[in-house]
Amino acid sequence: MHEHFTSTSLHSIYFCSLGTFKSTVSNEQRCEQCPLNSHTKEKGSTSCICNQSFFRLNSSVINSSCIAGPNEPENVTIDDIDQVSVYISWKQSTDNVYHIECTHTISCESYIIYQPNRTFINGSRVKIIGLDAETKYKIRIYAEQVFTHLYSQSVDLTFTTKSAVPKQVRNIQIRRTAFDQVVITWSADDFNQYHIRYWPLIAEQNKIFAEVVVNNFTLKTTSDIYKFQIRAHTKLGWTAYSEEMIISLRSIFIDQPFSSEVTRKLVENKNILLISPLIILGLIITVIILAVLYIKKKRVCRSKTASDCESLDYQKRQVSGHYGPDTFFNSGWSAPLWPSISTTTKTYVDPHTYEDPTKAVNDFAHELDPNSIVIESVIGGGIYQLELHSII
Repeated sequence: MHEHFTSTSLHSIYFCSLGTFKSTVSNEQRCEQCPLNSHTKEKGSTSCICNQSFFRLNSSVINSSCIAGPNEPENVTIDDIDQVSVYISWKQSTDNVYHIECTHTISCESYIIYQPNRTFINGSRVKIIGLDAETKYKIRIYAEQVFTHLYSQSVDLTFTTKSAVPKQVRNIQIRRTAFDQVVITWSADDFNQYHIRYWPLIAEQNKIFAEVVVNNFTLKTTSDIYKFQIRAHTKLGWTAYSEEMIISLRSIFIDQPFSSEVTRKLVENKNILLISPLIILGLIITVIILAVLYIKKKRVCRSKTASDCESLDYQKRQVSGHYGPDTFFNSGWSAPLWPSISTTTKTYVDPHTYEDPTKAVNDFAHELDPNSIVIESVIGGGIYQLELHSII
């Protein structure tokens, strides 16, 4: 904060010149020179500002010197890289420790190993282990000054791991040796080192990484279902991870060998068994709803007059009947006048209840017995004269 000393009618307050300051607005205090690596921007300042890239450890002590922060790491280089790891080095400063951050699409997996450490590295080299093959990573390195705890600007380094060796770990077997313990084994072939990563099925973000030199691994379990992957090292480099495999403790008895493929199928079947009751329940609910709607519609129809449900009755009577010999004309026509109705139920048709007279006539005509209808003669262009015999 900066203030200018002003003159009043009673007495004058003297301004401090550039490069000097005094913390109180009075003539009792003398102007002081700005501390080391600091300056003032105007006359009459009550404090001094640190120069660029310099900091005051305790900002409340305005007469304390400003110190420089640490320089960013210098000569950062990649010394070696393969499918799963990278060596990074830089020029070391005795006053600094160093910190590493690893990212790719998202932050690097939590199980990645940093040797000797990820933070407070008191040296000039770090090895990062547990990377995926043929994957692009971004490493950020920055320095921290030991006695000030100030941080430098970071140095970013991007690299891509090498492609995996075209070979796979095979013949993976699982044996449960105790209530909370399983042993995973696989064929050794010409491998000399292995990486295995595993995690509970319900917590995929909590992956655990392990390095082994023998072709077996003992897993202490705290969950019912796990997933795991294995990769191996040959003289040509590292293979890719195997496909994700499943360990289901509910499917493996103690001292019973089990292949992971069988376990996977059992877990899939368990999922089907869990889903099937939901599907059946949904079908039952659907059937109940349809039945309720059907019964409700029937009750509504019964509460109305017969003519109100006529359209429903009419549709039910549109069934194919057989054509009797009397329904054909003796003149050689091959089509019946209309098919006989198979049902014996006759519904009285009241024309007064129809809004459309044409439909009433049509329904009434279908109530006639075809055997009682005879065409006596044709008059004019297609007008028929019908004689009805004992219709009722």
